[in-house]
Amino acid sequence: MQFGYLWPKDNCAAEQIRLIAYDKNSAGFMQCVWEKSKVDVPLIKQLQREYADKTGRSNYYIVFSRRGFTDRALGYAARTKEVRLVSLFYFK
Repeated sequence: MQFGYLWPKDNCAAEQIRLIAYDKNSAGFMQCVWEKSKVDVPLIKQLQREYADKTGRSNYYIVFSRRGFTDRALGYAARTKEVRLVSLFYFK
């Protein structure tokens, strides 16, 4: 398995760090968001769009948030098996 970081895309702020872990069958794309607002669905969908893999590999998307997630984001993640949300609020 390989692990590393991804340089931000054009519109990704410095408060957002992206990581990747992968092997030949699957990839995990992670985004750490250190902003003062809760993460909403558009950010999650943007991560999925930017790192969609058409090779048949299983992709997983994990978002870590300093402030948590909106109810819409929590609902979206509950319906989407490849998305996981982690709030740093619970790491206190």
